[in-house]
Amino acid sequence: MILQTEPVPADLEPGLVSQDGVDASAQRVDASDPSAATRNPGRLARAERPVRRVPRDVGGSTLGSMTNASGDLVNGGPALREAAARLAHLGFLVVGGSHPEETGSAQLLVALRSRPTLEHFDADVVEHWVTSAGRGRLAEITRATPTLHTEPFAWGTIRAVDRVEVFNSFLAFGGDVTVAVVDPDTTIVVFDSPAPIVRSTGHSQSVDPLTGEVGAFFARMKVPIDFQDGAEQRIAAMAPRALYGAMLAAIQRRYAQREALRVAHPAVAAWAGREAHRMREEHRPDWDAGEALTTDLGLDRD
Repeated sequence: MILQTEPVPADLEPGLVSQDGVDASAQRVDASDPSAATRNPGRLARAERPVRRVPRDVGGSTLGSMTNASGDLVNGGPALREAAARLAHLGFLVVGGSHPEETGSAQLLVALRSRPTLEHFDADVVEHWVTSAGRGRLAEITRATPTLHTEPFAWGTIRAVDRVEVFNSFLAFGGDVTVAVVDPDTTIVVFDSPAPIVRSTGHSQSVDPLTGEVGAFFARMKVPIDFQDGAEQRIAAMAPRALYGAMLAAIQRRYAQREALRVAHPAVAAWAGREAHRMREEHRPDWDAGEALTTDLGLDRD
């Protein structure tokens, strides 16, 4: 699987910040260009302000019935209606699982609208990875994508790109993505994962505390994918939570072997220990599968 990532911080930071404004130099990454992964477009040197965290329960929705492009009623269910309510004045939103204090499942919500609202970020296309015949390939979601439509998505980078090629990117371990039409002018995209979805680079967001570790682990997986027969197919077959467990096992081993890491990055060490314990207690099969993957592919090596 080809992974597109940009430089990320290597440790957890105590505070989260949000940014706004437009970076006129931001360029869309070409997946066929190997040098694209080293670029860092979309980063802004603007004044920063605290992020407002969004609770999982947003209360009753005031939306009307969800319809398809022809005006026919779509039975999207309460989860999609809640997602649409969250996106009423936003272009995208990460819900849960992106911060060390949050555990369990995560969602990335993206709105695709027929006309820009200029309220937040107006995505035109969403790019993500899928698995085909045991290999990763890039897929796109637009307003032309069939709805109501759910399918698996694979680990790697998710990007929401607007009409002028500015983007916001995220890292995820895989899960299910649903595309649904809210009204004739609005389509929503919902990425559901039992593992974290973290904010990476972008025009309208800051980097999450876990992004450095997730990005580094994804980069380590590329080594066996490139040089070991069957590694890509084995990784592609892993459940998202098991892949998350593999990352936790790798972090724990690296930190156990190097006191300098524990001293320099105590927040990472504490978080990995807490999450590894939770995984062993609550999701033992996924933990065992992930730990075996780390051992067999040497994912704990620097």
